[in-house]
Amino acid sequence: MKSFGRIEFKWAVIFSVFSIAWVFFEKSMGWHDRLIDRHDSMTLLIVLPSALIYVLAMRDKRKRHTEREWGWLYAFRSGLGLTGFITLLTPLVGWFCLTYVSPDFFANMIHYMVNEQGQDPDDMERYFNMSAYITMFMVGRATLGIAGSALLAVWVRK
Repeated sequence: MKSFGRIEFKWAVIFSVFSIAWVFFEKSMGWHDRLIDRHDSMTLLIVLPSALIYVLAMRDKRKRHTEREWGWLYAFRSGLGLTGFITLLTPLVGWFCLTYVSPDFFANMIHYMVNEQGQDPDDMERYFNMSAYITMFMVGRATLGIAGSALLAVWVRK
């Protein structure tokens, strides 16, 4: 178990780089400005490649640790480690994406929600800001990572 963490951290960095690339993709598709009405539904597409990264990470871990039986618990623990590192990197990734990749996202989303959806401007200002979004990203990544790890561990075990 002495290497626990190295493989998970490597894959958390890969996941983080993929997440930044995904935000570039979303922005290039117009989901952060002219097609912002599609953002909520289209951003869900990230689930499939995210699951693939988790599977590849777990398989990498399994391949390097052939000396022991790789049951569900060991695969799940590896997924939890990956989730922990991803969650720790999330504030940096979120800040980078919302500051450099899509700096107008909050203004565009607030404008859309107020003018097209009839939402209260003050409520939208409280919801669409860096602090709230990073918190939401962290909770979401942790929750989906734990649930995904439990499900994917069934498939990845030996």
